[in-house]
Amino acid sequence: MDSATMDSRPVIDGHRRIKRHGPSLDDSGRWLAAGWQDFRASFGLSFSYGLMFGLTGLFLFLAFDSKEQAAVMVPLLGGYLIVAPALAVGFHEMSRRRETGEALSLRGVASCCRGRIGQLAMVGLALTGLFLAWMLTALVIFALFFNGGVPWDLIPFIGHVLSSPQGPPFLAIGTLVGGAVAGLAYGVSALSIPLILDRNLPAIDAMALSLRLVGRHWRLMAGWAATIALITFCGIVLGFVGLAVALPLAGHASWHAYRGLMALDEA
Repeated sequence: MDSATMDSRPVIDGHRRIKRHGPSLDDSGRWLAAGWQDFRASFGLSFSYGLMFGLTGLFLFLAFDSKEQAAVMVPLLGGYLIVAPALAVGFHEMSRRRETGEALSLRGVASCCRGRIGQLAMVGLALTGLFLAWMLTALVIFALFFNGGVPWDLIPFIGHVLSSPQGPPFLAIGTLVGGAVAGLAYGVSALSIPLILDRNLPAIDAMALSLRLVGRHWRLMAGWAATIALITFCGIVLGFVGLAVALPLAGHASWHAYRGLMALDEA
């Protein structure tokens, strides 16, 4: 038995424990631990993939900041959390390959989309549609509360929103609407990408099954979504470059969340 197969044993044992005892907060800890092991085992590929997205985020921030429009990054970051699951397919494939003992290589990981690109693209289009809906809604809510305009530079923008009388209702409604859109996007994408990758399901079936399972285990998955959001936020506040670690950890761990939830549902 090779080392990659041996390394996957704790992950498989963790899935069996979920079957026997049902979902709990301990599951998130096991998923994160397994994700961290995958990150270390595929460090070069994972770090490079995560760094690419981190540098893209940093470039966008600097571009908007140079035009004194950095406040645009606030809704963009919210939208990023909506489409991020579609970007994690590479991390899922690395974890899948490590679990099955297959070789980890750039060509091998890139081949995961072969024969599945259309189905993955459909999920990506659905998430892009939700992202555009969120951006449009955010602009409408902003215009309703601040029709006189506010500074678009980030720090003055935050100060103005927090100090103005419209600030609390604006933040409350924006959070509720954004949370609803993010919740729908999370339900659609939490399991659909790995389902297409692992079982080659049609996109519609994968998204429907993802919604059903997330709804069935909503307490566990709500906590998991908060964990992923916190990890991603930490990567962003570390100058976006922190995403080079945060995204691989979240992506690899999300594969193990998928495996654990499927084991739970099939028990």
